[in-house]
Amino acid sequence: MTTGFTAVATSTQAPGFTGTKTNVSVAGSVLRLTDPEANLEGEYEFDNYVDMGTVKTRRVEVDVQVINYVANDLIGFRGNVDTWDSIDGGIVNDCDATVYVATTNDDPAGSPVYGEWTPFFVADLTCRGMKFKIKLERGSTTNNLDVSVLTVHVKEAV
Repeated sequence: MTTGFTAVATSTQAPGFTGTKTNVSVAGSVLRLTDPEANLEGEYEFDNYVDMGTVKTRRVEVDVQVINYVANDLIGFRGNVDTWDSIDGGIVNDCDATVYVATTNDDPAGSPVYGEWTPFFVADLTCRGMKFKIKLERGSTTNNLDVSVLTVHVKEAV
């Protein structure tokens, strides 16, 4: 009987985001799409894999914080405050951040064969090694999204 979980590994990417970036960059301590006018999507692959040493079923959970916003909605461009519909700006609902995992039963330090990238938020995975990425997408060149927290926790049942 499972009575809970204990953390056995953690991969924290923020605020440095030192992994592999495609059409994303770090601004201050957040990860965002690099060129809001040109790229509707981008990816960030975590800086390292997680090697658990043995093949076993473990719970994997994502801790992610993302804010969506209109990229050029700056107070200086808005004019008279009495004419604003909202002090917070418009509602942005065309952005998405999806975390993916790929797993292997091989030694990740060797020549591992990983499975397909699979989206997840919480999953019970049976594997030895895991690698992670996040995909940022938006439907409009006027919007963007900032990722300020990006951590994966690996837990075992107790």
